[in-house]
Amino acid sequence: MPGKFSLTALAKKHGIEIRGRFAEDCVDPIHTGQIDFSGRGSWAAGRAACEKYIRKALDIMGPADRYWLPGLLTMASRETSYNAPGHQMNTRDGNARNVPELLGGRSAPDGFKGMCFRGMLQTIPQTFARHHATGTSRKIYDPVASAAAASNYFMFRYKVAQDGHELAAKVRQANPNKTGGGILREPGDGR
Repeated sequence: MPGKFSLTALAKKHGIEIRGRFAEDCVDPIHTGQIDFSGRGSWAAGRAACEKYIRKALDIMGPADRYWLPGLLTMASRETSYNAPGHQMNTRDGNARNVPELLGGRSAPDGFKGMCFRGMLQTIPQTFARHHATGTSRKIYDPVASAAAASNYFMFRYKVAQDGHELAAKVRQANPNKTGGGILREPGDGR
């Protein structure tokens, strides 16, 4: 699949101006030590609030919301009951443990094991950091940052097109017509 540099070179060669953004322009990786673990439970919950957060993330990133919005709302419903405070942290999953490569093997500043899934779309810290989106906060519980990082992850890991038209087909958890399990983890991240 052509990327930013090959398309830019091709356009320049033929005198064509490229408008819009590339998926890689939306990623601003951070180190896991830069993640802010504060704010759990301080963002509004409910479907309307999640829709607002997702739309804001999509505005920052540039993808159209026609496909992304329904898929990410489905995930928010399944993962955190639309960002309900009691569901923003998963301490029961097998990933809920401390590992030496994250925070030196200690629990995170929020008091939970480092590898717990966190935030509206339940990412582990490594996934959130690697796919952190340009223009979003470094707070893992911030639902806008959560939606943007998860979207970047889907484009990277599952090769979902930037407009999101393949989201429901490629990411089972985003498909309202299928049941699915959690998937927001990087290969090799403590599994």
